[in-house]
Amino acid sequence: MPNLLIPIDADELFLHAVLFASKLRGEGNPLTLLHVIRPFQSQQVSRFIGRQQLEQYQREDAEAALAPLLAQLQEQDIPYTLHYEFGVPGEVIAKHAAQYDLVVMGTHGHGPLSGFFLGSVSNAVLKAVQRPVILVPKHANIDAPRNKIVLAVDGSAGSHHAAAAARQLATETGASCEVLHVVAPPINYSSRWEELDLLDQQTLLGYGEEILEAYTEAFEQSQIAYAKKVVIGFPASSILETAKAEEAFLIALGYDGMNALAQSVLGSVAFKVIQQSGVPLLVVK
Repeated sequence: MPNLLIPIDADELFLHAVLFASKLRGEGNPLTLLHVIRPFQSQQVSRFIGRQQLEQYQREDAEAALAPLLAQLQEQDIPYTLHYEFGVPGEVIAKHAAQYDLVVMGTHGHGPLSGFFLGSVSNAVLKAVQRPVILVPKHANIDAPRNKIVLAVDGSAGSHHAAAAARQLATETGASCEVLHVVAPPINYSSRWEELDLLDQQTLLGYGEEILEAYTEAFEQSQIAYAKKVVIGFPASSILETAKAEEAFLIALGYDGMNALAQSVLGSVAFKVIQQSGVPLLVVK
């Protein structure tokens, strides 16, 4: 089973992420939890109290805030180790993530602009971490059966990396994969794409089938149950609709790493799925 790192905070959504991660761990394998404490910025307070004493106070406050979450893990017999570290969350998580196979974290689902201006930790982690990241939305059904992964692909390097990570998780969970490619119609995302004549639609579906062929061999070799699907439409909404229809417990997709302001202007498909999904997402660069 994958070696998991779960950044946590004193928030219900982080418990949600830990419980989701616990279903991916091997029997008896403890989860590794990481809580990052931002250093206190006031130099005046630091001089008056002393940096060491101030950090001790912050550590005690963090322990008290996390106690209810940890108590729930103990009640459910979920083994874990917990590390505290001072620093900027995104940077600290990225440093630790290099030692793990996967990072699993909760997300509030801030919009791209609010995430940019408020300094969303999940945005920072996606930008800095080179390991695959699973984002668990606040309202995700973490008890959904581990039967189906929807893998959204577009032929890019990132989606090939996502495919490899999805195959690994499918092997470990026994899930099958729905390999999906969404073809955007040539009328620039018009809601009237249904008006394309049948010949045009068949041509677009043919393009999609060509994209999917690049993924077929690896799935055949891995002997993972999979199906291929091509749809014409809006990429983000089509991915989400497919995940809902297939009752997937996870969506896997590549991430191009644009910063959040660029995403708000240019409209990254991955970023739109991240913001709108109620299904956990495996995001891979």
